[in-house]
Amino acid sequence: MSLQLNSSRCRTCVQRLSEYMTVLAALLITLVASTAHASTACSVVYTISPQNSSAFGATITINNTGTTALSGWSLTWTFANGQTIASSWNGAVSQSGANVTVSEQAGQTWENIPAGGSYTGFGFNGTWNGTTNSVPTNFAINGVACNGGVSPGSFTLKPSASTLSIAKGASGTDTISVTDVSPFSGSVSLAASGLPTGVTATFGTNPTTGSSVVTFAASSSAAAATSPITITGTSGSLSATTTISLTVTTGSIGSFTLKPSASALSIAKGAKGTDTIVITDVSPFSGSVTLAASGLPNGVTAAFGSNPSNNSSLLTLTVGSTATAATSTITITGTSGSLNASTTISLTVTSIAVLAPGDHNETITSSGISRTFIVHIPTGYTGSTAVPAIIDFHWYGADASTQEGASGWKQKCDTEGCIVVYPNSAATANPANSWDSGYCCGGVSDDTQFPRDIITWLKANTNLDASRVYASGGSNGGAETYAMACWNSDVIAAVAAVDFRCVTGTEPNPGSSVTSLKPSDNTACSCPNLKRPITVVEWDEGEDYTFINYNGGVSSTGLPLVSALVNAETWADFDGCTGSATTDPNNSLCQTWTSCKDNTTVSLCTNPSATHLAVYESSTANWIGVTWDRLSTQSLP
Repeated sequence: MSLQLNSSRCRTCVQRLSEYMTVLAALLITLVASTAHASTACSVVYTISPQNSSAFGATITINNTGTTALSGWSLTWTFANGQTIASSWNGAVSQSGANVTVSEQAGQTWENIPAGGSYTGFGFNGTWNGTTNSVPTNFAINGVACNGGVSPGSFTLKPSASTLSIAKGASGTDTISVTDVSPFSGSVSLAASGLPTGVTATFGTNPTTGSSVVTFAASSSAAAATSPITITGTSGSLSATTTISLTVTTGSIGSFTLKPSASALSIAKGAKGTDTIVITDVSPFSGSVTLAASGLPNGVTAAFGSNPSNNSSLLTLTVGSTATAATSTITITGTSGSLNASTTISLTVTSIAVLAPGDHNETITSSGISRTFIVHIPTGYTGSTAVPAIIDFHWYGADASTQEGASGWKQKCDTEGCIVVYPNSAATANPANSWDSGYCCGGVSDDTQFPRDIITWLKANTNLDASRVYASGGSNGGAETYAMACWNSDVIAAVAAVDFRCVTGTEPNPGSSVTSLKPSDNTACSCPNLKRPITVVEWDEGEDYTFINYNGGVSSTGLPLVSALVNAETWADFDGCTGSATTDPNNSLCQTWTSCKDNTTVSLCTNPSATHLAVYESSTANWIGVTWDRLSTQSLP
């Protein structure tokens, strides 16, 4: 039996089959495209830290919120405020105008980001306009927008007093503080709700980026009762709240008194002094008090720590070098609504006393912490001529006295006529006797401010040549010395570090990769706050391959460090040095870059020893003489 096909019907079937296949292919393409787009589901956390008036650092975390891993990816975004990238790590950056692309470096393979995982390896240092440094909002992976967007951060609100009592017909104040949660850095608009009848609320600064004084006014017809008042802050789509328990009373509004912890202060010209103003409530008053100082003599300024305050405030009096040596009565006035109170402090401004040659044990308050140091005044010092100074930091586990006996600066300055300061790490340092110099080695967060306060003390108590203050130190003290160059180059003229590396950035990946790093990849030394080129003298033990490995790698303490050469080359890059380092004609142990900006130099001096800090005891190396020759020629611009 044979089957005869109608040719016309056959052509119709073929045509319809072709149409079905076309539709099916289109559906498959749409499905594949949709799946590919959905797989690039991500969010980005962009964190700015640190930041000054012209430079900033940023780290980027990429979160894969999709269902498949991301591999071989590139990241793009657009700056909104003219930001530029100066240097980066763990990624090759190209910037065209406001548009930025981060892709793999040569020889680098991006880490896969598994579904639900994150990548945190990339960051950069950049510049901004000093006015607005907004977080980019249009991050994309491989050209596809991150549908998770950018985490906007948040903020919190907190009143200085959680309860407030106001009599009918009177007013009271409280301070609402806004605390940013990175990366949020915007302004916040404040509003009060839940106000009882007859009570109004007015904010002093609104919107605000820091704090605002809210004034509650209760009319004579307001009901005597306690009400929870809700303070709401909004910034775009973000919001936060806090509450104040407000009590309206029918009786007296009470009052308050002021009292200084010291009724008399004596401060030398060019120095600072502090006193605590204590606020005592007289029931039923419980508001916050705004403080002010009057009767200040010429050349003296006053600043309050917490202002307004509901309990106490630290008053700092700063006496200029041109102030007149005399005794004055300073009046401290406090106001809260219609209430006021006052107290007085007797301030005596004294002339600078001449410290005798030799050692002096001194104590100052720095960032609210009691700090100690030894000051060595050189032989022959009379105070009639301005002299330079060295701040010499001890190593981990040591103290100021130990450093004084080891480094040789005391003897050198007795000959050269310079002051030496040997600071102690903070008593609260964790671990003890350590400096907070970056990712090593503990210390306290005010180890940046402490040397600045030492310089202020020297200005007030010695005839200091403030343009010639230098920093030096060994081991962990050497790391702190590099930190001084990074953070305090506006007050430190030059630095000399012994047997450590700069660790102000982030730990490099441990292992063999540390030994192959180039200066441009050196994340360990990040100096976004470096204000100018600065002379650096680096001393290292050339045969130390374990504790502070000369060639780089993980030390015997488990700390990954770059090589001595990469550390020196990094500073040569910071200082804009050109050409190669050459052997110093006066000391063959030192290789020096001499063609650097602003007449600065960078030296790598290698002591042929395997013993940590052996250079301190080496007469052959002559480390103190070589170092002083380089430092003493440098001064602040």
